Amino acid sequence: MTEEKFILLITKDINFQNEFVSLAAENGFRVKSVKSPCLAIEMLRDKSYYMIVADEDSDEMSPFALLHRMNVMQYDTPVIITAKKPGADDILLAYELGAFDISDKSCGAEELIPVIKKALTPQG
Repeated sequence: MTEEKFILLITKDINFQNEFVSLAAENGFRVKSVKSPCLAIEMLRDKSYYMIVADEDSDEMSPFALLHRMNVMQYDTPVIITAKKPGADDILLAYELGAFDISDKSCGAEELIPVIKKALTPQG
């Protein structure tokens, strides 16, 4: 029996979480959601995920610090960062640290679904 995989969503924004979980389910994806990037790192040690969607809203750890920690721990799970109006420096840093994409959160969760589908295709 194969282990069912989920998308791991890291956000404190309950409205964004609800919107994302609903849209993901409509598109055949299951989501586990946590508020803490540190908890997400612990979860990655025990289980693999299709992808991580990390929101910039954490006081505990930035998505950039999360990417750095994942690189050190050699996790190759694709990461999409969501940020409100990310600037050029944020976009450049995200890609330098290995993010699959950085998306403008103000555009809504529906903008993430095509990006997720692209990330999960074999040619990604």
